Order: sequence, then C-alpha cells, then structure tokens
Amino acid sequence: MNSSLIAVFPLKIVLFPESIIPLHIFEERYIRMIRDFLENKIGFGINLCISSKNYDAGCMAKSVEIIKKYDDGRMDIIVSGGRRYNIKNIKKCEFGYSMGEADFYEDITQSYDDSTLVNCLNTYNDIINLLKNDGIKEIKKSELKTEKPSFYIAQKSGLTALQKQHILELKSENERLMSILLHLQKVFPALKEADAVNRIIKNDGYFVNK
Repeated sequence: MNSSLIAVFPLKIVLFPESIIPLHIFEERYIRMIRDFLENKIGFGINLCISSKNYDAGCMAKSVEIIKKYDDGRMDIIVSGGRRYNIKNIKKCEFGYSMGEADFYEDITQSYDDSTLVNCLNTYNDIINLLKNDGIKEIKKSELKTEKPSFYIAQKSGLTALQKQHILELKSENERLMSILLHLQKVFPALKEADAVNRIIKNDGYFVNK
C-alpha cells in the first residue's frame, strides 16, 4: 500500500475503477480543483457523501475530458476511474476544496469463479431482454476487456449508491460478482411480476402468455 496527497470531491455517487461518469461542475472551488488537476497535475478522487456522512473509501480520477465550457466557468466533464483508496487527514486547502492523504489498496485476490461471472451476465441479460429497451444492450463475456468485470457490471445493474460503495470497498473480485449476482437475482423476479401485471392490464384483465 502506498499513499499520496490528493483533492477530495464528495458526491452522492460512486466512481468505479475503469468506469466513466459525466459531471456538471458549477461550484467555484471544484472548478478550480478540475483546473488544478488538468494544469498542475494535482490528483483528485471521488468519495461518496450521503446525509453528511463521508465514506473513506473512494476512487481516484485517472483522467478528465472536458465536454463543454460555459461562459461563467461551469463545465461538463467526463471522469474515468483509476485506483481505489482510503482517505485520511482531510483538510481544506487555500482554494476551498479539501485535500487528504490517500492510502491506495488493491484486491487481496483477483481470482474468481467463472461460473459466477456467467450467472451474473445471464441474469443481467435476462433483465435487459425483459425490459425491452433498445438503448440498453446485453453484456457479452467475449466483449469484456478487463480483469475486474464486476466493476463494469456493477455500474449498469441498478445498484443504490450504498450498494455501489459496498462493491467498491470489497477486496475480492469473486465477492463483488457474488454480491452483484444476489442483487440481480432479487431484481429479476420482481420485474417479471411487474411485467406480467402490465400485460394483464393492457389486455383488459386477461393474462396472455407469450
């Protein structure tokens, strides 16, 4: 484990390694923070903050792409996730944003049960097919170009912010996949029941089995 001094961006969202999130930056202190990241190479990470509770585990921003700049300084950006860390010794800097010491951590074990991944993907794809939304695509195992597919699946699986935080903090790929699978296995039957009710309503109370 190694550490580094970074800026801390508290948000109600969780950034995963190898994932991307769009952000609208409007507060002056965070506009300055993004500028310092781009121009002065000062790193920053995103930490979940809900109901005034700040979570220590966060994810470093690996890169930032500015999509749009506004005349008043605001900006739309895309942030990509890098390494995970636990933050400590947080203090406000002279520009208004906070900085702290990030202790970076990795998985204790990177191995995972392939059948767990397959079950995850199959259940996820079953849900996608049930939703019938052309804008949401199935995830094919052959298209996964990462050693940690859990983070890729997690960002698409309808997890709450707290569930995502739990995934972020786990140090085992297999545990993350199992946690996502359990979530998907709870969601799928609920969606099937809702879909059946909707079809009954659309058919004037008569269930039509397709």
